[in-house]
Amino acid sequence: MPIELAPIDRALLAAIEETVTLPTESGGAGLTEADARRAASELRARKLAAAGAPSTSVWLDNWYVTAPGREIPLRIYRRDPDTASRPLLYFHGGGWAVGSIVTHDALCSHLACMTDVPVISVHYRRSPENPYPAQQQDGEAALDWLRRHAAVLGLDFSDGWLIGGDSAGAHIALTMSYALRHSDNAPAAQLLFYPALDPALDTDSARQYAEGPALTRTSMQWYWRALLGDTLPEGALPLRWPSLSGLPDTVLVTAEHDLLRDEGEQLHRRLVADGVKVAFRRAPGMLHGFARLLNVSEAARAQVDDAAAALLSMLR
Repeated sequence: MPIELAPIDRALLAAIEETVTLPTESGGAGLTEADARRAASELRARKLAAAGAPSTSVWLDNWYVTAPGREIPLRIYRRDPDTASRPLLYFHGGGWAVGSIVTHDALCSHLACMTDVPVISVHYRRSPENPYPAQQQDGEAALDWLRRHAAVLGLDFSDGWLIGGDSAGAHIALTMSYALRHSDNAPAAQLLFYPALDPALDTDSARQYAEGPALTRTSMQWYWRALLGDTLPEGALPLRWPSLSGLPDTVLVTAEHDLLRDEGEQLHRRLVADGVKVAFRRAPGMLHGFARLLNVSEAARAQVDDAAAALLSMLR
């Protein structure tokens, strides 16, 4: 018997519909398609920020990681600047090609307040100019820099560290966790919101929500091509990894009305089968991208709060 789905949250749908007409294709002002999508993403973020009141107030610090040939911007969010604690390294969504610290400012601020741990938002290099694995490499460079400067930054790695992200950012977090799973540098737990996991996009939800709302199959195909080109490197394809054993305790949240829902739930089944501790939730009534829209939807905020609480429970 088919599972009855909850209605789409009206506040989320209204926010999406209000900004969905913003241009994302090339042809305007001589922009490439990637730059047009980025400009639209930043404009959406500003409009959405103006539509809802900030949910929290935290301390912010901006830093730059110096790496060979590049700088990696970081923003640290914390509720108490005088207490050192284990950090959460967070990767914003945006199809590996768009999104920024700014687009996910409200989410990272809220997570820092709800978990009482420093949340560090990483602005990694974006595709298509920087294909896979540039994003993971920037994450690893940021982690190394944070470890080396922990005392100055007020961070404490003695009890381990946490990693997280949403959509493409959840993919980056997961690939980092996988690469580090057998090392002394492995994260203690990971927080994954509606991860992007496989370019095949051949699931029931991918077909059901191919035209959205929020994320379309055509857009997701573009994002995967921008990241991988014509290659299919195993390290970038979590559902094709031979084993997920050794991954950290995981909080995994899918959105009920999302084309990526079913692949996220495939990941859940694989994690459980391979002995990884998982706190899983299919967020009812939610659309792709709901976590960063928590300022315009009380239901979305409640889902983020539940995920933050589940992450803290993993650490007890």
